Amino acid sequence: MNYPFEPELIAVRLDRKLDALEFEVLLNCISPEKKAAIRAYYREEDQLRSLIGELLIRRILIERCGMTNAEISFVCSEHGKPMLVGSETIHFNSSHAGDWVVCAIDSKPIGVDVEQLKTANLAVSRSFFSPEEHLDICNAPDPNDRFFDYWTLKESFIKQIGKGLSHPLNEFRVLFAEDGEIRIESGGKRLEDVVLKQYELEEGYKLGVCGSGRLPARVRFLGLNEVIGSF
Repeated sequence: MNYPFEPELIAVRLDRKLDALEFEVLLNCISPEKKAAIRAYYREEDQLRSLIGELLIRRILIERCGMTNAEISFVCSEHGKPMLVGSETIHFNSSHAGDWVVCAIDSKPIGVDVEQLKTANLAVSRSFFSPEEHLDICNAPDPNDRFFDYWTLKESFIKQIGKGLSHPLNEFRVLFAEDGEIRIESGGKRLEDVVLKQYELEEGYKLGVCGSGRLPARVRFLGLNEVIGSF
């Protein structure tokens, strides 16, 4: 299957809980493996975020690729990144935090990370970020805010390359240019085919995306009922 299209970033705010019947009906719209993984979460809010994240991906594939839900099947890479069975030209990634679930899709590898701001442990940046990144965080007017700038962008990069946290966070560095461009440097060289961008979501959240040469122009917002109404 080949579906060339422009990259897109979609966000859904979890503005209500699902009742027990809704939840069970929607669980039956996904694979048994994913269903079991969702049930394994202890907290209801984690179950909800994971379920809506899965349904959002499926909704976008149905919408963009003309597939039916029954035709959608996923397989995980060596490092756990989900991929669509039967296609090497559809790439997607999702993330969730707090009241938000986000999904990015492209015909090239893409990664996304959303985080809800909280008190950052700067020992993390000292131990796991590059020395330059840690120094920039410590010298920032708001170190906590700057920490999550780096965190979301670094997470989006390791998700884009499909390695997750198996790729050490201090082996590459996020570069903020004066013109607003954000790039990655690794081994002393800038990765020319990798671009990053931050997006406005809601106060108290950071959202970053990493892609190959092009990125979504803006966030498309969907209502929770729009997503679950697709099933």
